[in-house]
Amino acid sequence: MNEHEFAARWVEEASQYAAWGNYITKHIVETLGQRIKDEHSTFLKIPPQPRLKKLESLIDKAFHRGKPYTDPYAQITDKVGVRFVVLLVNDIKFIEGILAEWKDIAYSKDRDYEKERVENPLEFTYQSVHYVVRAARAIEHDGLEIAEGTPCEIQIRTLLQHAHSELTHDSIYKPAAAVKADPSVLRVVARSMALIEATDECFDTVVEKLAEMERPFRETLAILGRLYHEWLHRPAELERSNTLILGAYSDLLGDNLETRMRDFIERKPYIVAQIALHAESSHLFRQASTLLVYMAASTRPHTTKDRWPFTTDDLTLIYSDLGINFDAY
Repeated sequence: MNEHEFAARWVEEASQYAAWGNYITKHIVETLGQRIKDEHSTFLKIPPQPRLKKLESLIDKAFHRGKPYTDPYAQITDKVGVRFVVLLVNDIKFIEGILAEWKDIAYSKDRDYEKERVENPLEFTYQSVHYVVRAARAIEHDGLEIAEGTPCEIQIRTLLQHAHSELTHDSIYKPAAAVKADPSVLRVVARSMALIEATDECFDTVVEKLAEMERPFRETLAILGRLYHEWLHRPAELERSNTLILGAYSDLLGDNLETRMRDFIERKPYIVAQIALHAESSHLFRQASTLLVYMAASTRPHTTKDRWPFTTDDLTLIYSDLGINFDAY
């Protein structure tokens, strides 16, 4: 295949590759939305946009870089590509899991920075996970048929890896010979990559430890949310104010919270109607943690008032519902 034939085929098939990139991006973003729901909009730190390689770049890569291609059109697998940028190294595995379960594709790992670290432990260089994803069957998308075997390159990297790549990749790893030969430049780049690798690992450790610390609060909020829905016949709102309330009354959580809460409401069933009434006009009473505040105020009115993390307007309503003189504490 010569340059003219290569260009003619690309003009004919570019729209198919664009549809394939869109199809892959749509599936991964929608799957993230299903699995992590409200958090998926912030999970990806840069909105993924599939990008077609320019014809000039394809011709250059196929015929003028000394690549040992025997069939350049088939062997160049990044004619379309999409990049997914996440915060943590562990988040990369989340997207890898989506690829592993997807029946519409066949994929192979084209570059694995973790494997490269094992094979070259003293080398700190360009990092990214690269996959070549091919259509496992003929697929129709955007009104076009995507042929079986059509490739797309997927890059998955952390935000720090992406920043490093944007700064250095074109100027250091695809450089003029004079730049590449300067050891001082390469040493600085390697040092920055080492710092990024260490920072990514620290971020993962911090998130894991925070998740473990927050686990009791998440479990408590799940219990309160379930009870709120059961009693008020509406889903509870789970805003961040819940965390502040649970933190203020953490010593009340303990074991058997659901049993204790059910016993409390059984003794004071009118509280459910009062919460429903206040919820029409007050944000607090639409939160699951409101149930805990009622129980706290009933059993420890002085402590509950002292620890209350917000203005007292809503808390006075709770005390009034319980028949407790708020000003006495």
